[in-house]
Amino acid sequence: MDTLYTYTGKGIIPQGYGDPLEFVRKLSAHMKHAKAKHLSLKLFTEVVSQGDSILGIVPDGKKRAEKIYNLVNSYAKDPMKGLKRKELSKVPLRIWCKPAAEGDEEGALPCDDGEEYALCDDEEFSNMEKVVQEHLARRGPGPTPQSDEPLTHRRHYHDLHLSRPRREEL
Repeated sequence: MDTLYTYTGKGIIPQGYGDPLEFVRKLSAHMKHAKAKHLSLKLFTEVVSQGDSILGIVPDGKKRAEKIYNLVNSYAKDPMKGLKRKELSKVPLRIWCKPAAEGDEEGALPCDDGEEYALCDDEEFSNMEKVVQEHLARRGPGPTPQSDEPLTHRRHYHDLHLSRPRREEL
């Protein structure tokens, strides 16, 4: 299944990389396995530099991983200690897109060789949200979907008995 990332028009073309939610689950599993209370730079770097990941093969991969780690950790209750496993969900998925793409262990697509994923910053994201809300306001509410049959959440036992052969017919 493909995941649609935001694309700013520069850097990695966000298609064909792992789902950021799956990346978060993988990171959480690594933290649990390591019995880590907080996400450390060492653990984060291990996860994003596996296999043929961009961050694992480029010369400045460790610096880039640290930069992403600092960005992600800025959402922690205590950034000096790092994110707790339960705080991973506080980081917006659009932020997790960067380590999910650059830390994809299958490596970069040929068209993305040497590129970085360009995040959609908060200002751009709020502009996009504003445009969508304005469009929805102009459009107005759509029709309420109607079901052909009411949902009763009951079995129709009489229907079941009609299709069964009777004892005397056996």
